[in-house]
Amino acid sequence: MGHFFSDKTEQAFDLIWMQFDKTKQQEGKRLLEEAVAEGDPEAYCFLARTYMGFQYVWEYAGFEESDEKADALLLEGISRGSMLCILIAKRCGLMNEEIEARMPYTLKEARDQVLEWAQAGHPFAQYVIGNTYYFQDYIDIDEIDVLNTFSSQEDLDTKSAQLALPWLAKAVGAGYTHCANNLYNLFSGSEGLPKNRDAQVQIIKFCVEKGNPKWEQDYGEYYDELEDYDTSFQYFLRSAQHGYLKAYYDVGYAYEHGRGVPIDMKKAAEAYEIAAKDGSNVSACLLGIMLLNGNRDITKDETTGFTWVKKAAENKHMSAYPHYGRCLLRGIGTAADPNKGFQYLQEAYQYHKENIQNNISPFSTVVMVEMFNGLGDAYMLGLGTEVNYNEAVRYYQAVSGKSDYTDAQLKKFKKSLFGGYKLRG
Repeated sequence: MGHFFSDKTEQAFDLIWMQFDKTKQQEGKRLLEEAVAEGDPEAYCFLARTYMGFQYVWEYAGFEESDEKADALLLEGISRGSMLCILIAKRCGLMNEEIEARMPYTLKEARDQVLEWAQAGHPFAQYVIGNTYYFQDYIDIDEIDVLNTFSSQEDLDTKSAQLALPWLAKAVGAGYTHCANNLYNLFSGSEGLPKNRDAQVQIIKFCVEKGNPKWEQDYGEYYDELEDYDTSFQYFLRSAQHGYLKAYYDVGYAYEHGRGVPIDMKKAAEAYEIAAKDGSNVSACLLGIMLLNGNRDITKDETTGFTWVKKAAENKHMSAYPHYGRCLLRGIGTAADPNKGFQYLQEAYQYHKENIQNNISPFSTVVMVEMFNGLGDAYMLGLGTEVNYNEAVRYYQAVSGKSDYTDAQLKKFKKSLFGGYKLRG
């Protein structure tokens, strides 16, 4: 790769962005802090990126996320002559006329220096140069007259993508797989180049070979597309065990539905819990439903089940609304709050109506049954709304035959001589 920055900065780059061991990544950040203290201007850029969140660094490194600290480091780096800070500040929307007036170098001078580093083989410099084309910052940097240079927006997008491609490919090829998303997206069909799924799969495969756990999950999803569930499960499990906790959702789903592995509800719940604790709303919802209902090897635990569906619902995960609403309506696992429960059930039903396509609900059967049963209960018992037996029957009938509870509720009604419904005596 050659020697481009201070020893500590280069060592830190390798520790933070070229491998996935959290302890080593923390050591890398410590080295960057030392490099900054010792006056390496480019170290400011790398240290700033550790504060920018999961799009810029391995999300399980345990780094603090702070836009304020990142911006402050970029601005200080600019004042000290960091070429990388200048280009990254431009990309992050931090640049303005006042900052440009105080820069020791112009945008073009900074780009030209970073281009030299890219040509000499530094993967981060290659990534930065690729992004000047990918995001079309080069238009401003080179003061290009767009209307007289490109025949259309499509022409601009195509030529920009063609310029970005080799640099992003070089960066990924050097092992900087953290930056592979933009290269992958170039082949999505919406970034100026034709859609090329084969190219995307090759990118995924390369990143997997380089040990990137996030891309192991993507490889699992690819094999899911092929309905090769044995292989997809192996990659989901590898991804999860290598530290990409989001993949535990896929592991749980495989165990719940027997995709590539025998059905094991206990292992499914265990995997969902790990993913839920990592912030997966869908995992929290599924785990909550399992615990509310009890399921094969799962002991019913309404209090804990309610806690999980509440977490998912409060994070706007619509599939959690029916179970959360019905728990509140009937006091399942929590104190009853019929008004709030009915509100969540109504919102779920509205979402169902707005998103149903070809008579297929956006909700799974389990969730849909819970929603209609909850609304039926509300109108039958007057919970959160007025008693209305006709409405109760209408909602129960929507899922007739799909649950024993529904069918038992419908048997409690009979039609009156005037066509309406009333409870059997």
